[in-house]
Order: sequence, then C-alpha cells, then structure tokens
Amino acid sequence: MPAFRLDDGRFRYPDSNDGGSWEVCNPIAEKKAVNILNQERNRNLKNLAKMVRSWKDTHGVPLSGMLIDTLAYRFFQSNREYDESGYASYKYLVKDFFAYLVDQPAEKEFWRAPGSGSEVYKGGKFIPKAKKALRKCREALDDENQADKKWREIFGKKFPVKKVVTKVEESARDYRDTEQSIEDMFPLNIQYGIELDANIGKDNRMLALLSKLTSRVSKERDLKFFVQRTDHIPEPFDIYWKVKNIGPEAERKDMIRGQITKGGRYQEERSDFSGEHYVECYIIKDGFCIARESISVPI
Repeated sequence: MPAFRLDDGRFRYPDSNDGGSWEVCNPIAEKKAVNILNQERNRNLKNLAKMVRSWKDTHGVPLSGMLIDTLAYRFFQSNREYDESGYASYKYLVKDFFAYLVDQPAEKEFWRAPGSGSEVYKGGKFIPKAKKALRKCREALDDENQADKKWREIFGKKFPVKKVVTKVEESARDYRDTEQSIEDMFPLNIQYGIELDANIGKDNRMLALLSKLTSRVSKERDLKFFVQRTDHIPEPFDIYWKVKNIGPEAERKDMIRGQITKGGRYQEERSDFSGEHYVECYIIKDGFCIARESISVPI
C-alpha cells in the first residue's frame, strides 16, 4: 500500500476499514527493537516467533504476526533464563512461553509493540488454545516415547518425527489411510477465529448440544455440525469440512475417512463407530485458509 514518510521517521498510510482513515506506524523502530533483543537473546526471539506461527496456523489461533512478535518480545524482556540457550532448551522455552500466554489477562484487548509503542490488538480468544498447547508440552516432557507425537500435535505435520514401522505392523494395516491435510490444499494465513458445535438428535428430535454434553455420544445419533461463530469474517468465503473416524471399529470397517470436502455452514453425520473422532472446519477466502477449528466427538 502507499505510505508517506513523516519528518520523525514514522509513516502515514491509508486504512480502508470502517469507512476509511489515515493511520501512523513506525515499522523501522519496531524492527530495530526486535533485532537488538534477538541478538541479545542468542537469536532465540525470532526462532520462538517462527515456532509460534506454526502453532497458530496448525490450530487456527487468532493471533496476528505482529502480536506474536510483540508477545515473544515481552516474554524475553521478562525472562532471562534463555538468554544464551540453544536448541536443546527449546522444549522448555516453548513450554514456558505457552505458560506466559495463559497468564495474559483475558480481558486485555491490546499490547504495545516493541520500539514504536503502537497498539497491537488481538484478533480473538487465544488463551484456551494456549492452555491446550501447554498441556501437550508437559505431556511431551513427561513421556519421552510420546514426545515427537505431542510436539507434532502442537506445531503441525512439518515437525519431524522418528517412526519405525515393523513388518508385523505393516501387514496388520488392513485399512486405507485416506486422510487429507488442509496445508496440502491451500496456503495457511490464519487471521480469524471460529467456533463449532453440533446438534445431537434422534428420530428428528434434538437431544443436546455437543458442547454441553458431559458424557460420550451414543451410537445411532444424528449429528448436525455447524459454524457457531466466525469473528466477523468478511464474505464471500468458502467452507470446507473434514470428518475423521478413529478407533478399531472404524479401521475394521475401512471407514477412517479424513477427506476434506467443500460444504456449507452445516455438516450432517451419524454416530456409527465407537472411538475418539473429530470434525474440522476450514474457512477459505481468496485462495487462503484464513480460519480453522476442530471439535472432538467421543462416541
């Protein structure tokens, strides 16, 4: 976009939102502040920010890149434990950073950017997903055998894992793995948060909402998933769904599924197989995945 340098080194730029206005930013001061602290912290600041971006894209966390940089900067300002740490300490570094996110005031709307002091607003609620990430970090640290799996659950499928498949395991695999990944279909640019829920019914009668259920979903129930909230995502956009069946029963019947299909605001399914299943929803706009969310379906 066009920007005009002011006498004090800042820039004035046009913002077309809410009827249009002229705003002021100071990216040079922000970049300088980040670079200085990054060098003082053995380049760990920028590496942490990159890892958090992977978490954000994998789990649809409504955090802008600028807010990630700001929070990472504030974290290193308040924590000197990792000033000279290397990669061997990163598992503890990311765990402590997620704990830092969890401790942020839920009612807080903006943080001050490094260098410029500009207000950086949050795009939605990120603390609940930070709590899940923190729990998985602790699980990875507590169980070395499951560590790679847990780190991949946090940071996505690009996180490398060591896997040895024996001939017995390979021959025992008698079902098709048809799961698809949204990352292979659309580039990720997560900007918004969404919420999912489902109506649970039987014989055309609604029995409960999935989010309110305190027990497992019974078999032979009608499930109508829907997008409950979209954080004011500007239309038009497309909605894609993925339904993944997990467990021995789904494997035996060769019904793992996991394909991604284009749909609408509702996705109708049936609770036919026992297992820890899940449904994911993706918002696609201008060729990018800009929001994603999943919901567990224990049957």
